[in-house]
Amino acid sequence: MDNENSPPPKNGGQGSLPWLKRPRVVSPPTKWPFTPTSPLTDQNQDFALPSNSSQSQQNLLIQTISDQLRKYRTIRALKTMKGLPGFSKDFCQFVRDECRAEGDEILADKDPPLKDFNMDTLKNFSYEASLAKLENICPILMSSIAGSISDSKADMQSLSRFGFGGRRRGESVSLKPALVQTASAILHNRHPNSISTVQAINSLNNFTNQVTSRYFYLSNALGTSFSKKTATQLVDKVNEGHAWKVDSMKEKVEVMMSSSLTNRERAAQASAGVHGFCMFGDNVGKVVNPRHNTGLMNKGYYLQMAITLGVVNRIPSAHLSDLPIIRPKDVNYFPDEADLERIAGWMKFKIGLTISKYHPVFSKCGKFIRHPDISYASKKKAKSDACVLSLSLEDPASNHGMIKISEKLVPFVPAYPSGKKQKTIVFGDQGYVERGHSVSWGRSGEKLAVNQLEGLIFIPQEWHKLKEDLMIYNSRFNLSHQVDCAGTIQNIKNSFGHNKATKDASNFYPTWDLAEVTTDISLIALVCHITGKNLSAAPENIEEADFIGLIDEVFDKVSLLGKWRTVEGQMCQTVCQSSQAADPGQSSQTA
Repeated sequence: MDNENSPPPKNGGQGSLPWLKRPRVVSPPTKWPFTPTSPLTDQNQDFALPSNSSQSQQNLLIQTISDQLRKYRTIRALKTMKGLPGFSKDFCQFVRDECRAEGDEILADKDPPLKDFNMDTLKNFSYEASLAKLENICPILMSSIAGSISDSKADMQSLSRFGFGGRRRGESVSLKPALVQTASAILHNRHPNSISTVQAINSLNNFTNQVTSRYFYLSNALGTSFSKKTATQLVDKVNEGHAWKVDSMKEKVEVMMSSSLTNRERAAQASAGVHGFCMFGDNVGKVVNPRHNTGLMNKGYYLQMAITLGVVNRIPSAHLSDLPIIRPKDVNYFPDEADLERIAGWMKFKIGLTISKYHPVFSKCGKFIRHPDISYASKKKAKSDACVLSLSLEDPASNHGMIKISEKLVPFVPAYPSGKKQKTIVFGDQGYVERGHSVSWGRSGEKLAVNQLEGLIFIPQEWHKLKEDLMIYNSRFNLSHQVDCAGTIQNIKNSFGHNKATKDASNFYPTWDLAEVTTDISLIALVCHITGKNLSAAPENIEEADFIGLIDEVFDKVSLLGKWRTVEGQMCQTVCQSSQAADPGQSSQTA
C-alpha cells in the first residue's frame, strides 16, 4: 500500500496537482472484513472509488478506516465503513453467511432426542444454561436478537425490561426466556432434530392448558412446539416419573430408619428435612361423550375412577405461628388485635370482590381491591408438594376395586431394615376408609407382607358431615320449581347467574352453592340499601376513596368483631374475678 502520509509530488507533468486528477488505487488490508463492490482497476483486490465523488473526501475516508484498523478499533472502523458505497449490502451478506455457519455448529452440541425426554430433563432445564449454550455456539445470532429486543448494553444474562402494565408494571422482567425462545425457534426451523428441548416444554405447556388442535398446528408450523400427537407422547414420558417426589422422600425415610438407633436421632433427622409423606384417596367420576356419533348409541359413558395423591412435607396445622412453640398454659386462646385485624382485612377483601362482581355500578372498581398480607409466611413458604400416585378405572366402593387400588399404593410405603413396612397414613372420606379397612382385614391372613397390604393405615378426614345441615336447608328451601317466584332462593340465584356448571367449578356442590348465593344476596342487598342504587343502574366511575369507604361501611354493618371485643372483655373480667375468688393471695398478680 502506498504511504498515505507522504507529501504529493511537486511536478507530475499534468499540472501543479496532478495527483488529484489521477484515480488513486488503494490495496485493502490483508484481512478485509468485506468485499468491495466498486469497480476494480486490476485483477488484484484493489479497487477505485467512483469518479463522481470527491476524491479528497474518499481518500480521507479510506485513510481513516486504515488508521482505525491498525489501532484495532474495529467498531469505529465498521461505523466509518458505512459511508462506503455498497457496504450495507455486503455487510448484511457477511452477517447472513456467518449466522448460517453458526447454525450448523448446533449439530456438534445437539439437544437430547425426544425419545429420551423425561421428568429429569424437565427438572434440569433452565433458561440460564440454555442462554449460555446459545451464546457460545451462535454469538452473532444472539447479539442480533439481543440488540433488537433491548437497547441496553448489559450482558445477555442481565437483560430485563419493565412490565407492560398492571400493578406489577414497575417490576423488572427478565428477557432470558425471550432470547432463548426466539433463538430456539429460528434454529429449530433450520435443524429440527437438533433443537428440541424448548419446543418439548412449550408442547407440554400447550397440552396442560388445553389449547386447541389448530393452535398446535400453528405453533408447530412456526417452530415453537411440536404437534399434538407428539405432545401426547411427551406427556406419557414425563408421567413415567410422576411420583419422583414421593419416591425421593421414601428413600430418605428408609435411610433415616436404617441409620438412626434412637427416637431422638430420628426426630433430629425428621426436623432436618425428612418430614415424610401421606396419601389422600377419593373417587372421581368423568362423563365421556363420543365425538363421532355413529347413531347406535347417543348416550355418554360415565367412568368411575379412583385417584390417590401423595403429599410431601405437609404443613402441620397444630402450630402455624412463626414464633417459637410455647407451653399450653401460656397460650392466649383469645384472638388479639393482630388476629382481629387480619380477619377484618380478609373480610373486606371478599366484600370488595363481591361488590365489584355483582353490582353494575361498581363493576370498574376491581382495580382498587388489594390482596391482604399472607399470615404465617415462613410456614406457608415451604408449602406441601402434591403429586398423583395412582389414577385407575377402579371403583373404590367395591372390595375388588379397593384391593387393586391398595396394591398400587403398597410400593410407595417405606420399609424398615428388617423388611417390615412402616405405617403410612391414607386419608379419605368415610366410604373410602371403610372399604380400606375391609380390604386390610380381608387380606390379613395372607403369607406375604405385600399381599397383606401392610403399612397402609386408613384414617377418615371427613368434611362431608360438616355440610349435612346445609344439605338439609338446600333440599327444603332451594326448590327448582320456584324459579319464577320472586323472593325465593332459586329466583334470586337465577337472577344473579349462580349456575353450578361454572368454569372453575367453585360452586359445584349444592351446599357451597347455597352458602355462597345467600351470602352474596344479603351483601348486595345491603349495598343497594346504603347507596340507593339498584342492579339496573349503569356503571359509574367511582373514586377509590369512595369505594373503600363503602367497603368499610358494609363491613361495620355485617361484622361481629365489635361485639366480639365486648364479649372478650366481659369473659376476661369474669375469669379474673373467678381467679380472685379462688386464690385471694394472688389477686393482685392475677389482675
